[in-house]
Amino acid sequence: MENPLATAANVLVIDDAPGIRSVLKQALARAGHSCVGAADATEGIECARAARPDVIVLDIELPDGDGRDVMAALRKDPGMADVPVLVISGNIDHYRRMTALEAGADDVVEKPFDSVMLERKLSWMVAKRRAAADS
Repeated sequence: MENPLATAANVLVIDDAPGIRSVLKQALARAGHSCVGAADATEGIECARAARPDVIVLDIELPDGDGRDVMAALRKDPGMADVPVLVISGNIDHYRRMTALEAGADDVVEKPFDSVMLERKLSWMVAKRRAAADS
């Protein structure tokens, strides 16, 4: 099956765990994507506004804030409002999953995650966004 993402995507990973950022950067690079990382909410919002990523991978629990607050800030920014967000968390239950989706997440994945499945989800999100922009 052909990859639904015809061209490489720019991915922003906002996660306080250096190991998670590293694993994601490596997996995404192998899939042909470029990736930048941010370690907290403040840096993540700044990186998102500066880099204008195609998709964001966002940890829900950050040292200086909540991922849902990051999504709220990004959804208010006209240039970032339609950027897909995939939330990842090691502490996800039904309530947290629902509140992440209600805050604007496009999907939620629990840590530990399968990097191939995560990359496919990101590719699908970016392809869907690009198709909407082209129509």
